[in-house]
Amino acid sequence: HSADMQYQMAVSYFAISRYEKGAKLLESCLSTRKKILGEHMDVAITMEHLADAHIQFKEDYAKALPYLEDSIAIRRTVLKGNDNLAASLEKCGNVCKKLREPDKALSYYDEALQLKRLLHGERYTGLASTLQEMGDVMNEMGEYQQGVKCIDDAIALRRQDEEVDPADVAALLYCKGFALHHLGENDTALEVLGESLEIRQAHYGKDHFSVGDTLNMMGFLHSRKGDSDNALKCLWGALASRKACNDNAKEASTLQNIGNVHRVRREFNEAITSYEECRRIREQELGKDHAKVGETWTMLGHMHADADHVEEATRCFSEALRIRRLCYGKEDDKSTVILQKMGALHIKAGEQEKGRDCFEEFM
Repeated sequence: HSADMQYQMAVSYFAISRYEKGAKLLESCLSTRKKILGEHMDVAITMEHLADAHIQFKEDYAKALPYLEDSIAIRRTVLKGNDNLAASLEKCGNVCKKLREPDKALSYYDEALQLKRLLHGERYTGLASTLQEMGDVMNEMGEYQQGVKCIDDAIALRRQDEEVDPADVAALLYCKGFALHHLGENDTALEVLGESLEIRQAHYGKDHFSVGDTLNMMGFLHSRKGDSDNALKCLWGALASRKACNDNAKEASTLQNIGNVHRVRREFNEAITSYEECRRIREQELGKDHAKVGETWTMLGHMHADADHVEEATRCFSEALRIRRLCYGKEDDKSTVILQKMGALHIKAGEQEKGRDCFEEFM
């Protein structure tokens, strides 16, 4: 009765976001239930509730994982196999994925998948979520061919479901496009991403973050193919969506992509304008000494050098060098590349001594 009371009180504390108090009560409840009940479902449920609390209130996946794994061990023995066990296995896979333990994540996902198939058959639409997670993990591991297979199976299951949310299909198509790009199948990737974009625009409108993500990826792929006109069309669409969503980090990323396309086209002023806006946003979001700000200074330096703006290029490279050394130390490989470029610029400007100093430090 004491353990039951502690459990109910913990639930009440979690309901009002008093995590520390609730977790302490659940720990006490768990200890009591273990002593009295042993490997009992009430113990497994308490463990999983503790794991959920660590995830929900603290995003502490490392602390949650042992509770989930111990809970699953009990459920395997007591339940043998049912939907609750499958759900716990999938949740454990999600936690391992967050902790960047892909092999463990795939092991849990695969067990959940096999159990769902055993309980409901091959055409069960509930398989799709597990297959999607497996596809994501395989993509993260670089196993893109296997990732595409899982995603294709998930798409087929989603599409046979009359009540499917179109956004779920669009998300799968986006994942497939990402994997196909890494397999070097950019034309097919663009077709798949185009289908995802069409669904997302119809479902959400043009100002949703997922529309911006899809357009940004399509713009990147068009640029890789050398189709700069379509690249810019997609990237400007992505920029509008990301501005509407107030997603400054992604807005800066798209501005960088736009600058890259203009640089290839040797449209110096347009590229510099895009990179400068990218730098401004990153400084505002991350601070002046962040590594990403340093990368943007480097891109600006290259662009000004290409445009023969020697003084401005030297200034940009100097700031890039300062930040890289601050972030990575003096022995950083990319710092030496910047020094070499600065040396050449000083020589070009007739500043022989400064150029020699850069080259000596480079050597």
